[in-house]
Order: sequence, then structure tokens, then C-alpha cells
Amino acid sequence: MGATFAAVVIPAEALQEGLAEERLWVAIDSQEQRLGFALAGVVAGSAHLEELDVVPEYGRQGIGTALAEMA
Repeated sequence: MGATFAAVVIPAEALQEGLAEERLWVAIDSQEQRLGFALAGVVAGSAHLEELDVVPEYGRQGIGTALAEMA
């Protein structure tokens, strides 16, 4: 499944739209390097986490959990 999900790329327009609508959260470090993001949306009137990604070398450090809690 990893290869299948790795091949799926969210369009830049969707990220820009999420940013404009305040439903995109980005984790950065002290040098402002992007470590991950969460993109939320609404499905059938309920909140929905559309995508959550963390740079692999920063995995298992709580970044994804923190992003999910923001969304």
C-alpha cells in the first residue's frame, strides 16, 4: 500500500484553497523548514481530515498527532 499512497499527490490548488479557507495547518521547525501538514474539509456536514503528511525522517515524534489535533 505504501507505493500506492506515495503515488497520490494532492494538487497545489487544493493546498492553496485550504490555506485561504484556514483549514490547512503546517508544522515547521525553528528554521522554518516544513515538516508536515494537515488539510481538513467538510464531508456531509462533518469535519473530515483530507490529508495528513509528515516528512518520513520526522516521523514518530508526535508531529502528525499535533497536526491532527489542530484539524
